Amino acid sequence: MTRLKRTLLLIPCLVSACVVACSRPPYAQSISGVLLKAGQGAAGVRVRFKSTQSASACVEGLDGVTAPDGRFHLDQTYWPSMIEKLVVVVHPYELCVAVGGAWKPLWQETAGPAPRSIELECNVDDTSKGACRASWDHQGFK
Repeated sequence: MTRLKRTLLLIPCLVSACVVACSRPPYAQSISGVLLKAGQGAAGVRVRFKSTQSASACVEGLDGVTAPDGRFHLDQTYWPSMIEKLVVVVHPYELCVAVGGAWKPLWQETAGPAPRSIELECNVDDTSKGACRASWDHQGFK
């Protein structure tokens, strides 16, 4: 086997090694919060969390229902892209609630890098942009 052929055979191995070494491992991403109505926990409210770009609001995502105290908890596995080892990638996030059979956005944010946890406190009586306060990676509500 010539030196050129050996070199050409090594290229896929080197590329594969770089892909494995350059990418970040997947990690758990926790989305939790509480929905309040008239200052009390809003029980039985359907919630949907979306962390992908799409043309329509509230389409597909992680679904759940609030507990009797208004709390909800959703988990997903986040798979960082290879580029995220080199640069901060900005992601869209959205929390929606089901109102009268239709999904309505309650909170939206575009930020990066992808957090390990997002905690939300939302007033379902208020559908304005300020309806929710968010905490990224336990850094406190803003």
